[in-house]
Amino acid sequence: MFTDLLSLLKNANPKVVINNLKSLKYEPLLTLVQYYQLETRSGLKYKVLETMCELMVIQPDPSCSIFLSSRLPIQLATDIQSTRSVRLVEQQCRTFNTCLTYPNKMPRNHHDHLDEPFITHLLTLIETEDIPYDPEGVLPAVFLATLLSLNLHYKDTRSNKICNVLKSRSHATHLTEMLLVAFNRDENLTRYHTETENSVRKLVQDLFSSPDTAELFFTNDIKSSD
Repeated sequence: MFTDLLSLLKNANPKVVINNLKSLKYEPLLTLVQYYQLETRSGLKYKVLETMCELMVIQPDPSCSIFLSSRLPIQLATDIQSTRSVRLVEQQCRTFNTCLTYPNKMPRNHHDHLDEPFITHLLTLIETEDIPYDPEGVLPAVFLATLLSLNLHYKDTRSNKICNVLKSRSHATHLTEMLLVAFNRDENLTRYHTETENSVRKLVQDLFSSPDTAELFFTNDIKSSD
């Protein structure tokens, strides 16, 4: 079913898809969220997430805001922490990132759920050299993009949970190395939409705004990016 739906979305005239969504008042988007929450089979969950991403590409506004305001980001954060399939967790992160990087304000109560344990999970795996279920070592970069997407929603560094978690760490070697490489190349690792703010630049600026987090960047890392 979802394979056919995805094929239809990718090959159909986007205007036709948008007009159909409008006529249905975008209710199919919330139906997809509910289906994802109830489905237990990983293959079908993957297809649902693919469908969501395709819809956000076809019509970012209001698709992204509808998904962002739903329970989807919270459910994805929970699943990202428990999923042990690289393929599925990559798609979960991609959906999370696509939803969060479109310039919409995240509901206040979402911040209570996208909390320190979630951020700590991402940071821990970014710093882990050998994740048992990730033999190819692709997930640290995936989790970095997810961290960057979430950081776009912190406008005040004093209440920035990512910075606050990092203040308690004595090092974040892999994180700072990947950030500086991307920063030096002027790369935006979360450019899912043309309107997206440069997430790499923002996190680097946020970290350098406090001596506690600025110390995480070793002197040789700073020099190597010059």
